[in-house]
Amino acid sequence: MSVRLRLPIRLPELVADDRALLGRFVEAHDDEAFAAIVKRHGSMVLGVCRRAVRDAHLAEDAFQAVFLVLARNPQAAVRANSVAGWLFGIARRVGLAARRHEVRREKRERRIIAPRQSDPIHEWDDLLRTVDEELAKIPGEERAALIACFLREQTHDEAARELGWSLSTLRRRLERGKELLRARLTRRGATLSAGLFAGVLAPSTAAALPRTLAASAGNPTAASALATNLAAKALGGVAAKVVPAILALVTVVGIAAAFARPETPVADAPGSPVSITETHPVAPVSAPPRDWVTVTGQVLFPEARELPERREILKTDNFVKDAECCFADGRRLFFENLIIEPKTRGIANAVVWLRQDKEDPKFPFPPEKIHPKFADAKSKEHAIDVVDCQFHPRITVARVGDTLLFENRTPVAVNVKYDAEDKGPGTKFFGFNMMLAAKIGTMQPRESLEWGTQPDAVSSNIHPWMKGYVWAFDHPYATVTDANGKFSIPNAPVGEHLCRLVIWHEEFGYGPGGKSGVPVKITDGPAGAMDLGPKFLEGKPPE
Repeated sequence: MSVRLRLPIRLPELVADDRALLGRFVEAHDDEAFAAIVKRHGSMVLGVCRRAVRDAHLAEDAFQAVFLVLARNPQAAVRANSVAGWLFGIARRVGLAARRHEVRREKRERRIIAPRQSDPIHEWDDLLRTVDEELAKIPGEERAALIACFLREQTHDEAARELGWSLSTLRRRLERGKELLRARLTRRGATLSAGLFAGVLAPSTAAALPRTLAASAGNPTAASALATNLAAKALGGVAAKVVPAILALVTVVGIAAAFARPETPVADAPGSPVSITETHPVAPVSAPPRDWVTVTGQVLFPEARELPERREILKTDNFVKDAECCFADGRRLFFENLIIEPKTRGIANAVVWLRQDKEDPKFPFPPEKIHPKFADAKSKEHAIDVVDCQFHPRITVARVGDTLLFENRTPVAVNVKYDAEDKGPGTKFFGFNMMLAAKIGTMQPRESLEWGTQPDAVSSNIHPWMKGYVWAFDHPYATVTDANGKFSIPNAPVGEHLCRLVIWHEEFGYGPGGKSGVPVKITDGPAGAMDLGPKFLEGKPPE
């Protein structure tokens, strides 16, 4: 890889970002690059695992499992908003599985021998576990900012450079993330002062990373059977005996050597993500055919057309109310109906889903083709927050039976107008127009969402630029594109029974193939992943 560098060059700019390191690991099987990832994020991962379980050895097994998952599926981390945020999410998932194992073991021990005295559970530890739980529910960009600046102890400049954001964008998302987290903690009964809130998020919540543990991270031969099993569960049901063979390329010798000398700079532009358009097996081994894979792709604005400008909202616009609140601290507001990343041309907030190859778009999804992990999914509550005079998230994709919760966290009252369409998901509650009080206003429809063949719109009469959409499906194979237009649909069934992928965007309408979508055959790709490549929207740009 070649790159043009401009002088003078500051040393921090020569350090490879996380995506560049993972790119080297995937493309060149570079164990030193993997070791650098462990070195950067290991303390944070171990801290999450230690807060999930009481047993120190079990926490180390969970730590090993997290990096086995990374070695097994590095492409998923590359596609995420941030590698640190992705690792945090995997650590939470593995930690919860480890905690269930710990509880089962304690129950068995109590039946066999007298109860042993365990370490006291302090209120502070409970609070830290609660913070982890709620932090995992914060939207990706805000969570990435919190993890970078607090759990990883990065400066604002370092975090902005690593995440590829401007400094003002980082600060805005950091403040939004703190507000969202504070609101969630308050709902859990944890009312914190500003100083205590900062202390909860301080880097001291992380754990020191033992050298021997770091040196063996990602190495299946050094991992215990329990760590391998936890990794398999996090990967979505891959048989535990398959994982060591697939991960055999990651060697303990190479990782240990990487910690014995300084990081090697790579020729790559600072903060630029590595684009991995093809999936590769981590090791050349034979594995049984998979029944479930992760389907990935990207929704792009066509190269042949000029990018439309994003319209900014100004204080002087005659439709603006509550300017002191909405533009506080120099905040800038934009219409969010069309967000395109200029470098990649990726389109954010496009809804992408799989459907049967049937004429009727509402043909039921076969229950036997839904992954067992999702088959008996419990009803989920989707929070739509009013933050910085915008709905967040803008697009909510749910499943039949899920519920909605609207929350206003701004210092001014805001109305929420829900338009229930005839074929939309909110037909049970017929729509509403409710005023939410400042800072603490909430509203929750009593009825659950139904399967809709079109989305319902959410808006505000007070702030006309505020808009959002809600869509519910009868299956879990629907998602929303991220800031780069990328999407990921995990645990999709392999085979030809799912032959269509559909794309919808609020400004462009439906993508290629319209409501019927485009034909796609889901195959057993390398490492259990299938990259669909770019899909283009061809609708008219907004006026």
